[in-house]
Amino acid sequence: MDRPQTPHREPSPLATTGRWPQFRLRTLFIAVAVLSALMALAVRIGPVWSLAIFWTALLIAAHVLGNAWGSRGTADTSARLRAGTHDDEPPQTGPIEFAPTTRLHRSGGVGWSTIVLTALGVLAGGGAGAAVLIVMYAEQGVYIGIALGILCAAILGGFLGFLTATSLGMTLRAWREAVEHDGKKGG
Repeated sequence: MDRPQTPHREPSPLATTGRWPQFRLRTLFIAVAVLSALMALAVRIGPVWSLAIFWTALLIAAHVLGNAWGSRGTADTSARLRAGTHDDEPPQTGPIEFAPTTRLHRSGGVGWSTIVLTALGVLAGGGAGAAVLIVMYAEQGVYIGIALGILCAAILGGFLGFLTATSLGMTLRAWREAVEHDGKKGG
């Protein structure tokens, strides 16, 4: 008696790259307890700070997941290239003509613009934090809390200044390289 033929199915990407994510009941209980504590904290501190904490946690999770995803992709690609298989395409042996190697992978030192923008961010964040906190809480006499708030605002301002400087610097470097490449290609 003939057995019916089952159609061939492609394995899922997770099945081919590694194990499926698994966790134990204890891990689930810990996750539920942590989530419950976060929700209780959110009720206690209010919606604005809850949103700030949630956004920060989301950014950290996205960073960690992106790092894991990129590391796994790089390892898989390297293994395939060493084996000589690349999804029915032979490995590239020469340079790619339309996409030259850029210099963006080189690390650059911290320039004066980064230091200046970071310092300006510290000053602006500290000044804005001082203005808001003194107006709101000076009558209550919580000067240590105000000082701590000003320090935190200054740190956040410095971080924003550093982020702005490095992002702007990388964008300008990429733009400069693209213009140089177009100039060499056209001329």
